[in-house]
Amino acid sequence: MKDQQKGFSLIIFSLVVAIIVFLGLCVVRVSPLYFNDIKIEEVMKSLQENSELPAMSRRDIRNLVARRFDMNSIEHVTAEQIKIKKLDRDLLLVVDYEARVHMFHNLYVSTIFHHEAEVSR
Repeated sequence: MKDQQKGFSLIIFSLVVAIIVFLGLCVVRVSPLYFNDIKIEEVMKSLQENSELPAMSRRDIRNLVARRFDMNSIEHVTAEQIKIKKLDRDLLLVVDYEARVHMFHNLYVSTIFHHEAEVSR
């Protein structure tokens, strides 16, 4: 009776290692985008709690957002990209942005984020 091979062959082992390395690379490259998005969400929540915001001018709101983005070292989005919509007595702040990260050679990963904050007096 012939002995049957048990376990991984070298080719299968190499394939498993390559998949694990690729997934690790994805996590290392993409996770900063999500950490950045968490900081943007925190800024939007802090703006939502500011009851004086509806009385401010658009320029003052953008300056306030720019300062908070600068304090939190936020990348991929600027204060100019925030849409400010005045409702009756409320204010709606909307930020839509796309962040792209280079993986290797000509492969990029693109992510799209959306946040809203409604501020009422």
